[in-house]
Amino acid sequence: MDELFPQLPVIIGHRGACGYAPENTLASLRKAKELGIEWVEFDVKLTADDALILFHDEKLSRTSTGRGKVAHMSYADIIGLDVGSHFSSDYIGETAPTLVHALDFIVQANMRANIEIKPCPGRVLPTVMCTLDLIKTHWPSNKPLPLLSSFSAVVTDYLSEQAREYPRGFLLKRWQRGWQRRYEGSRSSALHIHHRALNSKRVATAKQTAQYVLAFTVNDPERAKELFDWGVDGVFSDYPDRIIAAS
Repeated sequence: MDELFPQLPVIIGHRGACGYAPENTLASLRKAKELGIEWVEFDVKLTADDALILFHDEKLSRTSTGRGKVAHMSYADIIGLDVGSHFSSDYIGETAPTLVHALDFIVQANMRANIEIKPCPGRVLPTVMCTLDLIKTHWPSNKPLPLLSSFSAVVTDYLSEQAREYPRGFLLKRWQRGWQRRYEGSRSSALHIHHRALNSKRVATAKQTAQYVLAFTVNDPERAKELFDWGVDGVFSDYPDRIIAAS
């Protein structure tokens, strides 16, 4: 697991660098690279015809020109949608990339990836299984494996049994009683938790269970500095370049 975080603290671009470019797009990944960011996080969902795409929401409308649900649409339907114009006119015509497109870019750019598996309702096991199968065929054997994470207990349980060789993140939106038991059961590599759920005492408690604690989504450098001072190992940020100075 030490190779996961060779230099601390880690700054991970959230959905690429989504403060500067539309989230979960190749443009956003490229922007993170331009900013000198080594790590990026992005979300993966499964279309109706079992294509893995970078997309966050269950529904298409917030970040694309489409309507309806990702799980009900084929990749051919989704690739025709514009996922950039909602962000700015500079990105009109940007399309949702496949996971293959994203992995090819990450490898070529010599970056590191946190793939958040974000299954649509009813597509949990197919999403995680397809993700693992695709990584096996498209990820170079000489590169450290991507970090896999999910809010889904079904996904983390599956990964704990079928993907132990991968670094794995256990996600929490809130500080919940008994999370340590579930974390240990998932055999995860790191705790990923919303930064607003943390204070100095909770960070110290978390570090007693998790070897690494990562906080999301942190866009204020002063807040990042506070988290690092408490012992947080890394943060996810929409504006990762702004956090570099705080690290």
